[in-house]
Amino acid sequence: MRLTTIACLLLATTSCSAFGGNSALNIHGGVRNLSNDVATVEDQPVYGIEGTLGFGDNWGVEGSVFIGEEDGDNLGGLIPKLETSEYALGVRRTFLPNSPVKLYVGGGVNWMDAELKGLGVNNDSDEGVGGYAHIGAAVAILMFNVGLDVRGAVTGAEVGGEDLNYIQATVFLGFTF
Repeated sequence: MRLTTIACLLLATTSCSAFGGNSALNIHGGVRNLSNDVATVEDQPVYGIEGTLGFGDNWGVEGSVFIGEEDGDNLGGLIPKLETSEYALGVRRTFLPNSPVKLYVGGGVNWMDAELKGLGVNNDSDEGVGGYAHIGAAVAILMFNVGLDVRGAVTGAEVGGEDLNYIQATVFLGFTF
């Protein structure tokens, strides 16, 4: 499922570069701060891929996949592990499109799949639909870009009696076309 989603995202993004402007494909890495501690997991390393298909200089459609995984503290001999997968689709507005530094805002819908493991018979999983919004800046160097993205989301998923809403900060590296 993950590979199929990533392959479709890559194919759609790279095959439609004729729409112009601010199309990009970026690899992200950073940290996700959950709004609640889930079995002693609060901060979760996260990585992902994001593609943007630009329609002109200022608008685009974006899709992303983010994966997070973190072990919690030892709870009486059991070590909980929280795994999350998020798939998102939305729109983006780019500011200063002809500048080497591009600022953007975006938002849309997301689907979160989460599993809390390592608690013996008390393992828990959930999935949910929610929404996200993010802001960021990208610096363009030839056809490459590097940047910072800050994202907040309401996920609709809950494990261990806690919701998985979050704020996430990532750095990214990619290319524009």
